[in-house]
Formats: sequence, C-alpha cells, structure tokens
Amino acid sequence: MRSLTQVSPDSSTEFHLTLGGGGSRATLAVTGGIAAFHKCGWTNWKSITVTSGGSVPGTFFAGHDNVKNIVRLALHTDFSQMVTPKVGKLKLIWAMLNKYRYEIQRPLEGVLSPELLKQFVNAGVPTWPQNLIITGTDQDNQELLLTHAGVFRSPAGARRVETISDKPIDLGTAVSISCAIPGIIDGTRAYGENMFDGGLGVEGQCPITPPQKLFGAKPERIIAFDVGEDHMKNHRLVRTLWYLTCRGVRCGPLEGYHPTEEDDGIILIAPKITGFNGLKFILNSMEKWGAIVCGYHATIERLEKSELISRDTHREAFEIKDELEDLVRRVHNQKHCAKRIERLFRNHGMY
Repeated sequence: MRSLTQVSPDSSTEFHLTLGGGGSRATLAVTGGIAAFHKCGWTNWKSITVTSGGSVPGTFFAGHDNVKNIVRLALHTDFSQMVTPKVGKLKLIWAMLNKYRYEIQRPLEGVLSPELLKQFVNAGVPTWPQNLIITGTDQDNQELLLTHAGVFRSPAGARRVETISDKPIDLGTAVSISCAIPGIIDGTRAYGENMFDGGLGVEGQCPITPPQKLFGAKPERIIAFDVGEDHMKNHRLVRTLWYLTCRGVRCGPLEGYHPTEEDDGIILIAPKITGFNGLKFILNSMEKWGAIVCGYHATIERLEKSELISRDTHREAFEIKDELEDLVRRVHNQKHCAKRIERLFRNHGMY
C-alpha cells in the first residue's frame, strides 16, 4: 500500500469500491460508509460494485447524488413500501419460511413486486453511472454483471466474462434484480435469462471479482464493505426453522461466503451491525442512526489503518468520529442520542 505522501488528494481515483449486501443492515451501514468517504473527499472511484442491500445507496453514490440526500433516503424512506405485496399475510409468511428452498428452485415470481423500487431508483438516478457494476445471478447461479455498457455473465470460477447484451438494462430494473430474493421478490426475465439477487452467487454478499474482470483492478486496490452474516442466524430458533423447512430437500446455505483480507488481498471494511435483522425495514431512529454511525466509524478506522487518511490530512472526518463515539458512550436515552447524532450530521453538512 502506498504511503500518504504518495497518494493523491482524492485517493478514491486510484481505487475500486465494492458495497456488499445484507438487507437493511447493509443499506444503513453503507450509508454511513458513504458519509465517511464524502468527508474524506473520496467521491470519484474507478469503479463501484453494488449488491443487494448495498445497491440502492451505492447506486445513488455512483450517480454523484449529494451525501445529504443519501443519508435522508436511508433514514426516511420506508423500503418495505418499495416492494408491494401480491398475496395475503399467510402466503407472505410461507414464502419467508421457504426462502432457502427457493434459493435453489429459483422461481421467477415472488410474493412481492419491486415496481415501486424501480421507479424510485430511475427517478433518483436518471442516467447509468459509467463506473457502476450491479451484480445479479442467473437460474444456474452464475454471476451477472449489469453495467452501462451491457449485461455480462461470469461463469463460476472463471476469470472471463461472456456478453449477454451490449445494451444496458434499465437502471431501476438492475437494482431490483440485485435485490430479487427468489420466491419473495420478483426476479426479472431479460435477454432470455432469469435474473435474481446478486448476493446468491459463489462470491456471496460482497463480490470482489467484478472490478477485476471488467476494470482490471488489482486486489490491493479494492476496498470492500461487508456487514457479514446477520447475527440472527446464530439464534437457535432460526437454525431450527432452517433445519425443519430444509429437511429432505435441497436448500441454500444458512451462511454464505465472505471475502477476507488474508485470502483475497483486499482492504476490508467490516462493521458489525447488531440489534435487528436484515429483513427488518421498519426501524426506530436510533436503530437506523446506530447502523449509520457504525458504518462511518468502521470506514474511518480502516482507511486510517491502511494509512490512506490521517488526523492531519482529514481532521474534520476524525472530529466527527470522535464526537460520535462520545455521544454513543455518554447519552443513554435512545431518542435523545438519535437527535444529537442527527444534529451532528446536520452541523457537518451531511444531513
């Protein structure tokens, strides 16, 4: 890794960013990471790869939306309203219980329609960002790379890509594909392919090979943001339900693959988000702010460890980090703490 004296003022121009999935946990933590990158002046990346829960804030970030709007979207948008139920509550519950079966069966139709999500993304980012890669998977679990230059398939274990189409898919549709949990959120049929959630591929929720395949990125120039597995999966009840619903049939794994610095040679930002699961979208203000703060803190801490930023060169970013740590430690009333965090973000032009 270069020393600070060798890195340009906007060091993101030398790096590729991967923003992984994880439902609402990823959406909020990624938002905090984006706020940290903004404060460090890291806004122009060679490429930005987004998957599933990280795809909405990541797409707005790639589209150069301002950080205030991205933070407000994360805090005030009810993403549960972006997917419209097509069935009653009992069928919704049944679909959720069969989630891991559907990961193998890959039904194209789910119980939730993402049409409003498509419209939301297209209204907010009207033009495909040229450095954006949105990941999906096909019926056979091969990785799909959706870009402004077209749609590509990356066979499992291969370093090459195959062109499916040299024309881009609609951006809102691309984001909905990356979030399309089989059997739950509708997948998309396009170019003769059934397309689903980008987090289902062999690389898991945080794919790091797309920028290597499409942009020639070196692993040490990839910064990956991965919230890891949902802590709720460790709960005995969840594991029991997985066992009961998957007994005697093929199911997707309860836990997926995640990149590591040791094996993959990347820079990994790994905030630990606890207190709610990734499929919970109706959250109180402190749950939301807590995840955003966690993403902000982890990003500043990891960039400093890699000697890409320092207190001398990015003083304001570190002052915010210190103030946030102090607030979370001293203010125990959740509503009061959330208001203080909100005020801090507003005073620093991030809300």
